[in-house]
Amino acid sequence: MMIVVWCIQAGGCQFSPVVSFRYHTAPVTSLEWNPNDSSVLAVSAADDQLTIWDFAVERDEIVTSSSAGDEDDVPAQLLFVHQGQKEIKELHWHTQLPGVIISTANDAFNIFRTISA
Repeated sequence: MMIVVWCIQAGGCQFSPVVSFRYHTAPVTSLEWNPNDSSVLAVSAADDQLTIWDFAVERDEIVTSSSAGDEDDVPAQLLFVHQGQKEIKELHWHTQLPGVIISTANDAFNIFRTISA
């Protein structure tokens, strides 16, 4: 599934996506911007993964021979992948505890912190 982020600021944007990426292999079930960091987005999908993205991160152009390989398939903006829940339905950032996400799924709900404040 492709996720596309568009700029909606009046007069400051072109008619093209700010960023787009393909990572999840099934439909997105929930997404939410981090209330404390406008460049961080959490996404859950029917592929039983919850991912956290930081669009302020750019891929480093300098690649050493020791760092080349499978990492090239992972987008630089991908910060975290949470797996283990079945049929994730919804996620929410905690508004008072920075970096904490609550996710609900068919088999359980999880509360975890992935970003230091």
